[in-house]
Amino acid sequence: MQITWHGLSCFSIKSKSKFKDKEITILINPFDPKKNNLKLPVNKADIVLLGVDDADTKNIKNKDFFLIDKPGEFEIKKHFITGINNGNKEKQNIIFNIEAEGINMLY
Repeated sequence: MQITWHGLSCFSIKSKSKFKDKEITILINPFDPKKNNLKLPVNKADIVLLGVDDADTKNIKNKDFFLIDKPGEFEIKKHFITGINNGNKEKQNIIFNIEAEGINMLY
């Protein structure tokens, strides 16, 4: 597993899939590089998690990713993700529990 911070609240997680030895890329809170003067080196993702209001997916080249932008329980490509709302009704702030390669990560 490889976890990379890209600036602001944006991270990517590259994880081995449980089937066919493929790699899965999970992108968390991607941003618009034009607004932040930062580069977003990840331009493809299998799963995109949007936990904050200012996250944005328009700079991701492939459009066939699975998008999670609300609370709930999800299983995507043998990865388990739970989104939990922090209770703030004015501003979106979802906390994600990601289970990949037998490790639970809270973000």
